[in-house]
Amino acid sequence: MKTTGKIGITLSGGGARGIAHIGVLQALEDSHIYPDVICGTSAGAIIGVLYAHGFSPAEIKVISEQSNIYKLFRLVLPKRGLSSQDYIYKQLKQLIPENNFESLQKNSTSE
Repeated sequence: MKTTGKIGITLSGGGARGIAHIGVLQALEDSHIYPDVICGTSAGAIIGVLYAHGFSPAEIKVISEQSNIYKLFRLVLPKRGLSSQDYIYKQLKQLIPENNFESLQKNSTSE
């Protein structure tokens, strides 16, 4: 039976859960299931954007292992909130230089 619907995945926040999503994405690919829509919050959003950009789960795992987890959500008292996102912004800027959805390999226009 062939389905005509799309598959979506939501990745939750939290550092450990965000990392666990890499395994979920790998398991989906191993089963030849590729999400058409990816959304996430916090760490899940970071994993999701890397995946949507075209990084494989194995590549995302290497990126996460090479990143300093303590720098990701460093507590500070800025006027905008309780954590500084400078480190993750710089990391993502290096990995994904274009700052728009159209530059992602897996986006709503790619069928």
